[in-house]
Amino acid sequence: MNAARNPYFTTVSGREIDLVNPSPADIAFEDLAHHLAHNTRFGGACAVTYTVAQHLVLGADLCSAAAKPYFLAHDAHEGFAGDDTTPKKRAFPIVIHEMLGGDKAQPTEVTFFKQLVRKAFDEFETRCMRAVHLAAGLEWPVPPIIEAEVKHVDRVMLLTEWKALMPGKVPEPYRFLNGEEIKPKSTREVPIGQWTFENAKRLFLIACVDHLPIYAHRKGKS
Repeated sequence: MNAARNPYFTTVSGREIDLVNPSPADIAFEDLAHHLAHNTRFGGACAVTYTVAQHLVLGADLCSAAAKPYFLAHDAHEGFAGDDTTPKKRAFPIVIHEMLGGDKAQPTEVTFFKQLVRKAFDEFETRCMRAVHLAAGLEWPVPPIIEAEVKHVDRVMLLTEWKALMPGKVPEPYRFLNGEEIKPKSTREVPIGQWTFENAKRLFLIACVDHLPIYAHRKGKS
């Protein structure tokens, strides 16, 4: 009898990515460009269609030369793994608490399952991000100084995008990172607007060719 196969994601070109143990060899940025140009930020709640591809291109423009390729890669796994939004991640432990009986549940049992779910989310994302970074020819784990810059720019982008595209005020926790209050950019500094699917896909792939080590041999070529 054949062993059960891990669940996999089929890309636009027909590649199959193992979602339990994704391999860098199965990841193509041409595929991710297509997927990310369809994937929307904030679960699709923006006033206009605003995609992860656009987020990555505009955010990379705010980074230092060393951090640009890492910013392009940091959310690229969402092209095959999807985006589990922060509110969704925060909801899961509450659901678990209720499923175990709420305040009547044993505190140790609730704590155990909450921690297990958080660890599973983190481990899944780490495996996917590792595969994407290695496929891009980038260092993994990400060097701490670059990781800090990517996280900072990502938060700046979130606040800038929210201000331009989302209803209401930004949730209070998003305004701070490591105790520092983060300020959004103006739309003059970050030209947020609606890109067509074709343009988002094209500009993301151009940015990948310009900045990712995996494409170094193509620089300067048409």
